Amino acid sequence: PGPSKEAYPVYNTLCEVVRDMDQSLPLIDKLLDPAIRKRHWKQLMRATGVSFDSDSDKFCLGDLLVLRLHEHSKAVEEIVDRAQREVVVEKELERIAVEWATLKIDFVPHLDYKDTLLLFVRDSLLESLKSNIAILQGMQASKYVQGNPAFLEQATAWQAKLGTVDSTISLWIETQTRWAALANIFLDSADI
Repeated sequence: PGPSKEAYPVYNTLCEVVRDMDQSLPLIDKLLDPAIRKRHWKQLMRATGVSFDSDSDKFCLGDLLVLRLHEHSKAVEEIVDRAQREVVVEKELERIAVEWATLKIDFVPHLDYKDTLLLFVRDSLLESLKSNIAILQGMQASKYVQGNPAFLEQATAWQAKLGTVDSTISLWIETQTRWAALANIFLDSADI
């Protein structure tokens, strides 16, 4: 028997390249996730210590292989996981914006005083309000929102807006209820 395969440097180098490629290709596949944004590519550049332009028309598989992703597998997985979780936050913020762009409050005439309009808030609006406030509170505590200034700003802004809506509706209904109780006394009484 001749020398073992391991004695040949070319064989050893080829085995190493194949092993590295075998570990890198699944990581590259993960980086193809649609959740990956420009900020995630920047995080990858910091993790690998290699700069590249992911928006370039010339950006290709070879550019990713140069990153030696197999040496940074944990960082890649964390970046992809973060991106996927941030997409959930992004979609939830978009959903809240779309929902509140369509919700309306109604005014109905008072039964006895037709010229007087009363606030009428549908239960579905109140349910959305309470639900979205709770979602935003949980979202603001998330590290994915805390670590992203744009998300934190949006979540905080929505929390403030919905908090204002909640307190305004509560105060309005309380005042309206008191007015309705006293209206008959002051508007219908000839003595006052």
